This record gives sequence, structure tokens and C-alpha cells, in this order.
Amino acid sequence: MSLQDLTPVDSQRVLKTAINAFGRFVASEGVSMDFIAASLLGDPSGAVFVKLMDRFGVHLVFVEGRGGKPLARNSVMSYYRHVKNWLFDTYPKHRASIEKKLLKMAQTLERHCLKRVEGGMIKKALACTKEDLRILMDGLYFDASSPKDYQDAALLALMWFAFGRASDLGFVVKGNLSVSADGVVFVRFIRVTTAEEK
Repeated sequence: MSLQDLTPVDSQRVLKTAINAFGRFVASEGVSMDFIAASLLGDPSGAVFVKLMDRFGVHLVFVEGRGGKPLARNSVMSYYRHVKNWLFDTYPKHRASIEKKLLKMAQTLERHCLKRVEGGMIKKALACTKEDLRILMDGLYFDASSPKDYQDAALLALMWFAFGRASDLGFVVKGNLSVSADGVVFVRFIRVTTAEEK
């Protein structure tokens, strides 16, 4: 019996799945696991290990999973991490010298997976226009049934006209906005001079 036998069954299954994914990657590259082993053993600097993990990471990003969709971020990162650790355990020669590079590659890989949606990249939403504001205000006024609804409409108008975009309201300190007991909104403005005005 070894410590490997004491690891949970789920962890062993995840590792086997990751190694199978690595095997499919190696097969898609047209090489054998023996060639990979010989390359890693004969590598004096660890550059082959880094290049191999780089290519495997790119493969994971673009490979299709079930239903023809890209693999989920958690799957990509799990496969990458398990294969990296498995290869480090099998070929520990350059672990100290290349671990930082592989960590940086994993961060880049995760950032890419976070940004993609349905295989494409997320596009930022357009800034709110006055027409969008009018539609929102009309909706609020049309469905208004309480003073709170009118207060929401007033805050919406205030966000747009006083602060430019609605996202800029996030920079307003909570202490500068207050609502009195009878529902009146108070905003304290602070005049900031720009470099052009000085």
C-alpha cells in the first residue's frame, strides 16, 4: 500500500481523465508518449517542458467538449493543473526553474477562459445613451405605483445627467447620497478642478 492508494477515488478519477486528455492531445500532434518521455528526459534547460505545456494549454482552449462547445474554464484549468503536476512528479528535473513560467501560463490561460463566451470574446456593453435613459424613465413612470418608483426614476436621471454614465456613480461616496424620511434625495457635489482649468 502507498500514499497514492489513500487519495480519494474522485481525485484519482479526475487525474485519469486529465491524463487521458493529455494522451488525446499527444495523439493529435502525431507523436507518442515515448517520444514525449525521451524529449523531457533529454531536455537540459526545461524549455521542452514549457513548450509542451504551452501547446497543451492552447489545445485545451480550442478543443471541443460535449455538444461541440469549448471546454469549461474549470475543466481546462483542472486538466492543465493535473497534467502539469503529473509531469512534474514523473520528470522532476527542472521543477524549480520552470514552475514560475508555468504558473504565469496558467494565469494567462485562466484569464482567457474567463473572457470567452460561447467560443468568442466578451464584448463590452455600449455606453447608455439618452434614448436608453428615456426608455428606462418611461418604463419607471408608466409602472410607478409608489413614491419609491419615482425616487428610482429621479436617481436614474441624476446618475445620467450629473455623473455622465451610470457606471461613474460607483465612484460616489455613500456619504454624499442620502434620502430623507419623507423621500427627498440629497446629493452633495464636490467641485473638482481639472488640470486644464488650473
